[in-house]
Amino acid sequence: MNDMYKEFSRRLGQVEKAPVKVLAASVAPVENGSEDDKLFLDTMMTRYEILPMELPAIKLFLMGKPSPISFTPKDPSNPDLKEFIKFVKEHTGLYVGLPGCIEPLDKLLIEMKDLNSKDARIIVVQKAEGL
Repeated sequence: MNDMYKEFSRRLGQVEKAPVKVLAASVAPVENGSEDDKLFLDTMMTRYEILPMELPAIKLFLMGKPSPISFTPKDPSNPDLKEFIKFVKEHTGLYVGLPGCIEPLDKLLIEMKDLNSKDARIIVVQKAEGL
């Protein structure tokens, strides 16, 4: 999970002007930590109602919202970066590109998928060619 967070943080750092402030936090079991680490874990688990079997837990904190949103990956033992980016995007509108993605082209693809007419799709393709 730490690798997923490192990669997400790297990509988030590439976002020039984030429209929202995002804080994602992971609460994971403490195996060989200090008493302070264990106390912190217990405090977070109590505060955010996390059960031991739900660890590691991932929460998304949004400014102006009283409580975080829980991220539940399909495979909790191996959370996927793409799945996490999609979760953040759905809840914040923040664009964090996946490998090989370019924001203006992604936006055009989203625009194009909802179009029914061939002429409208041609216009979107022409926009893409103009980038």
